[in-house]
Amino acid sequence: MSAASSSQIWGTGLPADTGRALAATAQADREVVIDARHKSFPAALWGRTAGEILTAAPFLADFTTPVLAIDAALVDRNLEVMHRWTTERGLGLAPHGKTTMSPALWSRMFAHGASALTLATPWQVQLARSAGVGRIMLANTLVSPQGIAWISAELDANPDFGFVSWVDSRDAVDALDRVLTARNAARPIDVIVELGADGGRTGARTLDEALDIATAVHEAPRLRL
Repeated sequence: MSAASSSQIWGTGLPADTGRALAATAQADREVVIDARHKSFPAALWGRTAGEILTAAPFLADFTTPVLAIDAALVDRNLEVMHRWTTERGLGLAPHGKTTMSPALWSRMFAHGASALTLATPWQVQLARSAGVGRIMLANTLVSPQGIAWISAELDANPDFGFVSWVDSRDAVDALDRVLTARNAARPIDVIVELGADGGRTGARTLDEALDIATAVHEAPRLRL
């Protein structure tokens, strides 16, 4: 049995369409007209676009609390440090996007060398795809029939979309294979066997169990290890 390397899963470099799509999403966000539905914005700013407000450079004190403030310079510095650290060690970086669910911050991550985005649920994958993210790792076991079917259809329709999920049991492998077989999926779903620990939340508990799961993946025609 063979395992796909990261370069086989992701290719090399970041697809240009991901950068362009995220830039388009950011531009669309700038054109959103602010009103009472947008938390913390004072009424004096309603009716203006987000871009117009950014250009006017309001003070933080103009907004109502509670409000989350992010120092862009510090974010970029942290991203530069992480990019340098991983590059020096020959590592790829797929940072978690679920913490912020912010395409604007995802775009900064990709601009600083990220090769993929890590997420936790099918819905998060759907949102990331709608923002144009071209490479996604689901750091979870994909068992929702609706989620499996949607991701499979997205893979079939988009040859450049790179996706990989985790599996931690034969049951998970069977759940994936049933849905993929039922829809006669054209592309396999790439999976990684998750190795956990005794008392842990997820993952195979022993190397023998992990190898058994890998064998099940190898025997499933629409999955690729």
